[in-house]
Amino acid sequence: MNSNKPELEGAHEKLQNDLHELQNWATKWKMSFNVAKCKIMHIGYGNAKNEYSLNGQVLAETTEERDLGVLIDNELKFSRHIRGIVAKANRMIGLIKICLKQLKRKCS
Repeated sequence: MNSNKPELEGAHEKLQNDLHELQNWATKWKMSFNVAKCKIMHIGYGNAKNEYSLNGQVLAETTEERDLGVLIDNELKFSRHIRGIVAKANRMIGLIKICLKQLKRKCS
């Protein structure tokens, strides 16, 4: 952990302990996590990029993730998400133009 940030001392251990507690809760209630779908995203500069595990399996690292339809990256930027929305809108506009041209031909 970064020694310049004393407020983060022990954060890795606390987070890993929380993951263990979550697994214990799931086991108690006869539930399970799909560890293959669980990922870790390291956010911020100077991040120690520690490994975390759930149910004895190391969680995969990701640099971007879609949650509730929103794509976000490890720099907390939405630029790729916005580009995707704009591209989809442009495709829709193109389809509307084609349909209007076809309609105009049929009505002429």
